[in-house]
Amino acid sequence: MLYLTKKVHFSASHTLKSGAFRGHNYVLEVTLLRTPGERGEASFEFEELTEAIEKKILSQVNCKHLDEKTAENLVKIFWNNLETAFPKGVLYEIRLQKAECETVSYRGEP
Repeated sequence: MLYLTKKVHFSASHTLKSGAFRGHNYVLEVTLLRTPGERGEASFEFEELTEAIEKKILSQVNCKHLDEKTAENLVKIFWNNLETAFPKGVLYEIRLQKAECETVSYRGEP
């Protein structure tokens, strides 16, 4: 199996419990699962992955205020947004880093 991972950066803010705002420079990684030499529907290239990420995620979050959404909630929202862009079983993992030592990974519901 091959794992194609695209890494992108975006900036967004959110509201803390105190009511104050905090901004982050996020790193988002989206990984697709692919069989070597596979042709047809499940064969994706980075260009298609980049286009899906830009259209279904970055256009909604880059330089935006994300209310009180946590990184844990965001990866699930991102998964739901991207899941329909690819055939079932192709979207493998979404990782979101909001600080150098804080990363959340999500692989969908079992």
